[in-house]
Amino acid sequence: MIIQSFLEAGQKDALWNNWRARIVQIEDMNGGSAVIEELGRLTAYKEYVWGLIDREWRTESEIIDLTSQYPNLLVLPRVMIENYFIDPEELEMLCSNSTDYKNLDFSSVSSHTSNWVSNGAIWQTLYTRGADDFCQEDGYPKILRGNAVLTPTEIETLFRQWHLELNPETVMPDYINRLNTFTQQPENHYKHHIHGKKFFKQIIYDSILNRYRQAKIEVWIQGLADIMTSCPPDIAPILQRLFT
Repeated sequence: MIIQSFLEAGQKDALWNNWRARIVQIEDMNGGSAVIEELGRLTAYKEYVWGLIDREWRTESEIIDLTSQYPNLLVLPRVMIENYFIDPEELEMLCSNSTDYKNLDFSSVSSHTSNWVSNGAIWQTLYTRGADDFCQEDGYPKILRGNAVLTPTEIETLFRQWHLELNPETVMPDYINRLNTFTQQPENHYKHHIHGKKFFKQIIYDSILNRYRQAKIEVWIQGLADIMTSCPPDIAPILQRLFT
């Protein structure tokens, strides 16, 4: 529904015409992995099927590799879709166009930014060190608790592997360097340095929106998307690929 709102706004901007006649269906696949899997499965229809995923904490080289393997894969320019609804300046401009939302006050949002930039730095640090790979459902610590036949040698090997990946002596300098880099780029905080989904839930929704009017978080996100009068400039070129 959010992508539809972006497409509607882009049509108002004359970036494309009559998008509903050219895009048959927009479907939520419930996760980037499912999108990529579907693109791989539907290779016979690759000229008709496109996928769009959150950038998350992927590196530039990972994105290049992914889009080379899946030419019809589009990657959001921000960490995730919620990052389009956390920048207080963007929110104030957006809500000024709506009589329903114009009284919302986002002035308190910036007071939380520094802490959440630190949080984003640790997210990306852990991602680049492979923590997402070995801490998933069947990783640490479930592989130990759920397997009755591991030998002491196998158990020790696993512990050493995890310790090597998350050794504080190497992780902390990596985190500090990343945080310093983030801090020096304040213009990118809400786009690239903050976990948009968590920030929206805890700061935008819990602290501001839900106090103003009780509604589900999905309702608020859709409502904000619906009042967009212009397609966000960083996603417009990406969506334009659908019409070339």
